[in-house]
Amino acid sequence: MSALDHLLSSVAAGRITRREFSLRAAALGLGASAVAQIVAALDARAEAKAAGLNSLTLNAVQVFGNIDPAIGIDYTQNMAAINFYDTLLAATASGGLTERLAASYTASPDARTFVFTLKRGVKFHSGHELTAEDVVYSMQRVLTINQGPSFVWQGFLDPSGVSAPDRYTVRFQLKKPFAPFTATLPLLFVVDKAALMTHYKPGHYGKNGDYGTAYLGSHEAGSGPYTLESDVEGSELRMKRFPGYFRGWGPNSIDEVRVMIVTQEATVVSLAKTGVLDMTSNYQSNTTYDTLKGLGFTVFSAPTDSVFYLKLNTRQAPTDDIHVRKAIALAFDYNTVRQQIRPGAPVGGPLSAIFKDAYDAKLPLPTQNMAAAKAEMAKSKYAGQSGIPLSFSYVSSTPFEEQTGLLFNSVVSQLGFKVSLSPQPWNRITDLATKVNQTPNVTEVFYSVIYPSPDSMFFVQYDSASNGTWASMEWLHDPTVDALIARSRATVDLAQRNAIYRQIQDRIVALQTDVFILSDLWRQAVRSTVKGAEYIPAGQYQFYDLKKLPS
Repeated sequence: MSALDHLLSSVAAGRITRREFSLRAAALGLGASAVAQIVAALDARAEAKAAGLNSLTLNAVQVFGNIDPAIGIDYTQNMAAINFYDTLLAATASGGLTERLAASYTASPDARTFVFTLKRGVKFHSGHELTAEDVVYSMQRVLTINQGPSFVWQGFLDPSGVSAPDRYTVRFQLKKPFAPFTATLPLLFVVDKAALMTHYKPGHYGKNGDYGTAYLGSHEAGSGPYTLESDVEGSELRMKRFPGYFRGWGPNSIDEVRVMIVTQEATVVSLAKTGVLDMTSNYQSNTTYDTLKGLGFTVFSAPTDSVFYLKLNTRQAPTDDIHVRKAIALAFDYNTVRQQIRPGAPVGGPLSAIFKDAYDAKLPLPTQNMAAAKAEMAKSKYAGQSGIPLSFSYVSSTPFEEQTGLLFNSVVSQLGFKVSLSPQPWNRITDLATKVNQTPNVTEVFYSVIYPSPDSMFFVQYDSASNGTWASMEWLHDPTVDALIARSRATVDLAQRNAIYRQIQDRIVALQTDVFILSDLWRQAVRSTVKGAEYIPAGQYQFYDLKKLPS
């Protein structure tokens, strides 16, 4: 046992004080932020134990930011929303849908009219009953604010198209057919209208002022299984079980969830060794997962809808040249990433094979071919040149992305590129994505569906109407792709829609908008006392489904 391991064991067992641990850990070279996080975690565990709470601690690798469900849709924002709020329909592990707030629903044959009957007696955290008026308000609020998930419904639904014929009935009248509409409803988190209106401030939305955006950015007004206990920006977020949750609670349910923002792999391991950490994020390194296995954790793994891309800016030189894009894709070392850096399955294009009926299995799986890459460069307007500037960005808090960037540099430099590697915090990458001229030539991005349909992969990333977000850093503006996506959304017959999805994949691969590195594996290290972990497309991190047994 190393000196640090012995020290961690001693403080966890209470054989030394927190102060003594801090001094000795610093002397052993443990950073001040790591020491502070470990001490805070130990204190939080002691508090939960004293209060008799069944507490779960996990780490996330990015901050939560704005937690208003009408504003954000990234991984931590969704983690907050899916636990604080409920939706009419929810995603299932099989990629389907199940009723949550809805007792039942009907859809017209032309995919324009959808009517939902609500379950009765559902209570918000405020004690108000959730009714059709809240659902109407929530959708109108999203559409009016016009951020977050609103783009999914743009062109199909106006605020006036949502109505409540009675207290427990909601009607959506679309302007034109939208076949995947029900699959998008896990994005509609229902907020407490009466509670939120008491927090309105002056703003840009007429009689609705700021629509409660200032308040919901750091508070919640939901009916979900957990309430917000505290949110320390950049440090941690705590959730507490809502006793009145309409689905009820069983034995060994989680009373309190503590999400720590921990990006350093060594700190994750240290927290596990103290016995504090119950579950990791799904973004840890191979080494960390292997270490935690040795500590008795189970590494839960499952195929996912998520694809790991190098997004290529198609409207900025030199990646505006299709031959450059093809050369980069041919030069990339896929096997090294999949075998040594980030395990995953080969993928032929932008869609994961988890959508087996829509996936185009005829697409060839990409492999490294330097001769073919050089031949493509010879066709480009940069033929024979050297020192061609190429900007490359990745998330600074993820070591495996750094390794991928270094690998990329080593191979494309052989094609004459001078790569500028630029690690950035995630919020900076999302900012860079808003303007085409500041979006890097190449950016490492994982994209997972935000609703359980291939439409989420295609519309969100490749439709020209979606340009300007981190998901669409290709800045694609292709009339053929736009037309195919529009046709798929209007096609009610599922088999015909899947056939169009395969055409979309073929076109995107032909344009080489990305380097399609791999279809990701969901991996989390979970302590043996935690049960119920499973991967749900567009529905990860539902703490209600977990149980934690006594140790």
